[in-house]
Amino acid sequence: KILVTELGLEFSLSELHHCCKQIERANRPVLDESVSIEESKELLREATLANQFTILWTDSAEGGTREIPTQSLKMALGKSAGPKEKKKVPLAIIQSGETQRLGTPPSWNLNTAEHIDLTPMFQQGRELHPHQKFGASWLRWLLEHDTSKNDFGGHKGALVADDMGLGKTVQVLSLIAQIKTIPDLSDLPVLIVAPLSLIESSWKADGFSYFFRPEVLGSGRSLHLVHPTECPIKIDKDRFHAELQAAMDQLPRENTPLHECELSAEIKAQIQEVQKWARNKVIMASYETVRINHLWLATIDFSLVILDEAQKIKNAGVRQSQAVKSLKAEMRIAMTGTPIENSLSDLWGIMEFVLPGYLGSFKEFKQKYVVAARHAVPGTFERDNLRKSLESSLKPIWLRRTKSEIYAGTDVLKPITFYDSQEDKGGKKYNVNLVQMSRPQCEIYEKYMNDYINAEGGGRLVILQKLLEVCSAPWLLTGDIISWDQHESLFSLCPKLKQTIDILDSIRKNSSEVGQKVIIFANIIEIQKSLAFFIADWHKKTTGTKLEVEVYNGEAPANARQRILERFKSAPGFRVIVISPRSGGAGLNIVEANHVIHYTREWNPALEMQATARAYRLKQTRPVHVYLDRKSTRLNSSHANIS
Repeated sequence: KILVTELGLEFSLSELHHCCKQIERANRPVLDESVSIEESKELLREATLANQFTILWTDSAEGGTREIPTQSLKMALGKSAGPKEKKKVPLAIIQSGETQRLGTPPSWNLNTAEHIDLTPMFQQGRELHPHQKFGASWLRWLLEHDTSKNDFGGHKGALVADDMGLGKTVQVLSLIAQIKTIPDLSDLPVLIVAPLSLIESSWKADGFSYFFRPEVLGSGRSLHLVHPTECPIKIDKDRFHAELQAAMDQLPRENTPLHECELSAEIKAQIQEVQKWARNKVIMASYETVRINHLWLATIDFSLVILDEAQKIKNAGVRQSQAVKSLKAEMRIAMTGTPIENSLSDLWGIMEFVLPGYLGSFKEFKQKYVVAARHAVPGTFERDNLRKSLESSLKPIWLRRTKSEIYAGTDVLKPITFYDSQEDKGGKKYNVNLVQMSRPQCEIYEKYMNDYINAEGGGRLVILQKLLEVCSAPWLLTGDIISWDQHESLFSLCPKLKQTIDILDSIRKNSSEVGQKVIIFANIIEIQKSLAFFIADWHKKTTGTKLEVEVYNGEAPANARQRILERFKSAPGFRVIVISPRSGGAGLNIVEANHVIHYTREWNPALEMQATARAYRLKQTRPVHVYLDRKSTRLNSSHANIS
């Protein structure tokens, strides 16, 4: 039996969470065998009002006597149990018998938790940097403390928003390692949701395989990495959905436990088999896979649900956002270096996964921040106050550090040079790589601009792509053959192509034995392929040696893309790779490259910075050079507003 006494007892947080979960799953208070759940809730309310805090509870699965606070029992019973007390309790991280006090949220100091073992199961020599230790301690702190603003709590949450290249992944890996040392959480599965390209590279190769000891990885061990397709139990999704919908229509309470739904014995048995299969596994899936399989994934109790590149769910109404929000976990973690890609609304969409309602309703958030930001001029007192207000609202579940603030005054972070913002002797900035469009390009451009003015709806989007092709690859429209044998005519048609080859030639001539490696970011598959072919052809016919220039985009399967990256990273000497910003512009770690060329430009500068950060990262050992090609042309005045 579990004895419930007044709040204020000594107890282990992990035991408390486990105990509450058992209550939530069983949901059978035994004050008297004839008493119903609703009557039990009423009795609990009456006991609370009368300051009677002793209640008898039967735990048929485990037996024994445990003590938990009434507050947690009310949370486990549901929202009708009464209002939550707003009592502040001293909080602590407890591990290996040591307690490091952090104070009461949101004023707490994680630097005092530096003695906690944050890297159990890590290989010897795999150490965290100081800022990563802080982040890992912060995640552990959030795991052990309820910081939600909902009246009855719920899952924990964290938004890891560190700048690209500061090691968000290893901070989360540290938490996964720590969870495996917590008895009541160690056998619960972990779900990692990430773009397909990052699962093989960032998480498997650069993550688990690099940091963890080999003996803890694999089937039957602490960390068994699997994909949802490996689950042998196939739930009839259509039937399950139909039964679940029918049952939920009959149940008035929100967040009804699955076992209370009137499902068929066959479906229930399948759910139990799925849950049994998932135990002690790390399930890794793409956003698309989760969207397709969210119904049966939602039957699993995860310790952690982790979203990498969480900006992919910034639009709260889309299916993949709704799918990840249906997942159950002790803690939800969102990771993104760009929590605001297009507008402040992106941040609200991500936070609705982390802790729904934490920033209020969208209507409230929009009025308080989005609309206000439109009227607050950057650099003004009003704008600064707005930023501080938002940051305060996000505490303590938001952590954002930039490379410049972490490594200010040190030589840890290598210098980065942007050749589009160099200064002349007079202090005036200029773009080293500015080129004029050729006359044929200007003529084609004018033609499509006229078409754009006369087009409607979706037709304009098609023409916008044509305009991009005119600026970056006019040979796709003129039918010119892309070959080094035709380089003079191609350079006359597209000066930007000549500028790119000149940059590559300069890098090649200065390449050492270690090798200067170049990433070229380009949109549109035809541009990517023609660039790769032309660069390889240029190198072979001007040097007499073969240069393998591969294309990394969504056409290749994930394992094939990983092999492309490995070949590029390991090859000696001068190397070039062409990468699609959509497939490889986020999450990848390519510090072997120290030159980045943005051949086609992004509409959103944040996406370009995100792509540049594939090379400009913590482990980069050489200065990084960034080339942002620009074109200039004279347009008719009637086109200026569109331009």
